[in-house]
Amino acid sequence: MKKNYLLTIIGFFICNLLVAQQLPDKIIFDYDTAGNQIFRGIVIEMQDTSIQSINSIEDESETQQSFGYEETKLRYYPNPVKTQLQVEWNKTFKAVDYMMLHTSSFQKLTEIRNLSQDEHTSITFDHLPTGSYYLSVYYMDGTKETVTILKR
Repeated sequence: MKKNYLLTIIGFFICNLLVAQQLPDKIIFDYDTAGNQIFRGIVIEMQDTSIQSINSIEDESETQQSFGYEETKLRYYPNPVKTQLQVEWNKTFKAVDYMMLHTSSFQKLTEIRNLSQDEHTSITFDHLPTGSYYLSVYYMDGTKETVTILKR
């Protein structure tokens, strides 16, 4: 009985060691100009077939014309974005007052004001690291809409 119990415990520890060895061995960090950490990720080694599969999915997403909500007529594209995000809306339906772009931890990156007469703006993502960001759109009627933007 004690022998089976001991073998079970040893087997449990061996399984844990094997699983622990499968974890990635490289963690990457990105920082903004002020030194704040804005991204933490894990480097995963992939086979060529996996990378080709992911690239084909990304290429298909580039062919999509726009994303957005039908209720507010807000359109933003491309998502995921590489360099510039285009944002369009219909001001006769719902006028935009201003927009704020912030990180996933809600650190404000960019604020675009005086949009009440416009129906289009673009936001530059060149200087930002890969990750997810939130674009908050504040309308003239006091409502707010937040969308997730992915940066490649």
